[in-house]
Amino acid sequence: MTEPSPTLSRELVLVVVDDHADYELRCARAFGVGAEVQLFAMPAVLESDFASAVKRMSKRVAQLEGTIGCHGAFMDTIHYSPDLRVREVARARYLQSMGIAQALGAQYVVFHSQYNPLVKSAAYPQIYQDGSLQFWPELVEQAANRGLTLYLENMFDDSPKALCRVVDAIASPHLRLCLDVSHCRIHSHVDIADWIAAYGAHLGHVHLNDCHGVMDDHLALGEGSTDIRRALKLLNQTRLPITLAVETHRKIAASLHYLGLKRLAAPAQRKSRRK
Repeated sequence: MTEPSPTLSRELVLVVVDDHADYELRCARAFGVGAEVQLFAMPAVLESDFASAVKRMSKRVAQLEGTIGCHGAFMDTIHYSPDLRVREVARARYLQSMGIAQALGAQYVVFHSQYNPLVKSAAYPQIYQDGSLQFWPELVEQAANRGLTLYLENMFDDSPKALCRVVDAIASPHLRLCLDVSHCRIHSHVDIADWIAAYGAHLGHVHLNDCHGVMDDHLALGEGSTDIRRALKLLNQTRLPITLAVETHRKIAASLHYLGLKRLAAPAQRKSRRK
């Protein structure tokens, strides 16, 4: 018999809002969960006049009952680069993302680690560490002043070491870690239990979707071959109030059912938690 998936508290669950925003927001509303807005992360959007779109989205997410988050810029934002002009581009984009998060009423912004394990140089881990420690303190102070938490997400990382070294050194409650379960499986041979243990109390947020271990497929939970139930069990055992963003696009509803969540009553019959 297949073991049932652990049921999550809906207060900790978010729906990722991206290319299928209308559907994704309907699901968030129907299931009474929050939203992580990823619509304002790409360079083409950030180079456009997006203010009105952010304002419209802020009104839509304000109708939701759960946590609101934001995914920040991530394309080519090599924040630790020895090239100061490259660093300045990363800084400008990240500050732009924080401004968007504030306008959305978000509590956090996710940024990618940008660590590249394909760089086979003994000096590279220290270059990454030194550059990160030059870059992040100002951004973390900005986040604190804006009432935001920054989450660094593993992307191509082959282990949790680089990210853990950075957040350990900065030691701020406004710089924490986001664990992407599929990225761990695709890019790392380190077991998910060891990722979670290494992150420890720095772990505050999770990106969850399914895959077959090769491509970042963003499949519905249970549709791929990732042991999602084991990952959820391990996360639950931390007893940390970890928020979890479901990144399964057109299959959000099926994934929320997988997590044990049920649709709420129709809005006319529902008692609003907002005054």
